[in-house]
Amino acid sequence: MELKPALVFIYNSFSDPLFKGNLFQHLLVESKKNRFKFIILSFEQEDYQLSKAEEDRLKKELLTLNMLWYPLKWHSGRFILLKKLYDGMNALLMVLKLHLKFKPKVIISLGTLAGSFSFILKTIFSYKHYAYQHEPHSEFMLDFGIWKKSSFSYRILNYLERKTVHSAEIISTGTDLMVSRLKKEGVKGLIFKLPSCANDELFRIDINKRIEIRNKLGLSDANKAFIYVGKFGGIYYKDEIFEIISELNRLIDDFFIIILSPDDAGWIKKKLIGKNIGQFHVDKVPYERVYEYLNAADMGISAIPGYPSQKFRSPIKVGEYLLCGLPYLTNEGVSEDDIIAQNFNVGIVLNEFSKKEVIDKIDNIKLHLNEKNLKLRQIGLNYRGLSKYQLTSGEIFNNL
Repeated sequence: MELKPALVFIYNSFSDPLFKGNLFQHLLVESKKNRFKFIILSFEQEDYQLSKAEEDRLKKELLTLNMLWYPLKWHSGRFILLKKLYDGMNALLMVLKLHLKFKPKVIISLGTLAGSFSFILKTIFSYKHYAYQHEPHSEFMLDFGIWKKSSFSYRILNYLERKTVHSAEIISTGTDLMVSRLKKEGVKGLIFKLPSCANDELFRIDINKRIEIRNKLGLSDANKAFIYVGKFGGIYYKDEIFEIISELNRLIDDFFIIILSPDDAGWIKKKLIGKNIGQFHVDKVPYERVYEYLNAADMGISAIPGYPSQKFRSPIKVGEYLLCGLPYLTNEGVSEDDIIAQNFNVGIVLNEFSKKEVIDKIDNIKLHLNEKNLKLRQIGLNYRGLSKYQLTSGEIFNNL
């Protein structure tokens, strides 16, 4: 049977967990059904840069999965609008080449930045559009103070986001609130709730890995290890994370912090030392090895401010924490993470990321440190497990 070509447009690096640990997991499941040939167009950042040999090896591996990968270079920094226009022109030229070569009828986008550009591509090439993980990113940028409402960047992305959801044939989003909002806005396409799903075969409780990594880090049974996986700044907390870590260090005996981040390790270590954190490990590991360090920890930290727009967001980390048996700290008003924490008693919800909140909740935090068990994994499976949502994802691909 001839495979149906589908263009996958992501404004992320291929190895970025936002793609590799998210949409790519659904593509992997679908690739086994031998229905689609996925043509992946990515923008590669320095943080996730592969060597030429690694890139060639990955391309060969993807071929066996009915996938083709075309990486472009991602640009940022000064003169951001000009650089984004440059990226857009490069993408348009590449899509034109791929369109002529493969004649895809379908485009799949990840997030609203790629979704907005895919709306433009849909308009030009008459693609059927699946907007995966639609979130109001322009509102994120507004809430975080990165853009102003009067700025051109906000106005153009907000306009394209609205055009995207009203033109896409299929939209998936991570929360019930976003589903309700889209329906109230009169969106006519098929709307699915499909949160960021964690690979529950990879992210699992592994006692042997716990022993191995804790020995590697020099942790004793007495050590209480917290872990933060992610970036600093932008649409995440920055300095506030170190304030929280500092207070946890003061209040919890034998405190240890593990940080896995693509950000500069030297800067992170300097911040930790400046807060008198004596025991820490800062690293950057491949997506496939993150679960090892989650198993070594006793509690996960999710560091997203509870701004109004964040209730529509679907970060993946809490799902990965739970699947590895980790309780978690989260802020109120972020996705449905706070609801799950409170309803199932699997995490601690802070009203704000502050020392006072940590002091107020410290007894509950200490209580949860002893709860690494299968109950938490089962909650994670139901909340964000990839296997739980395979039927939903399969139905979406059936409609492409």
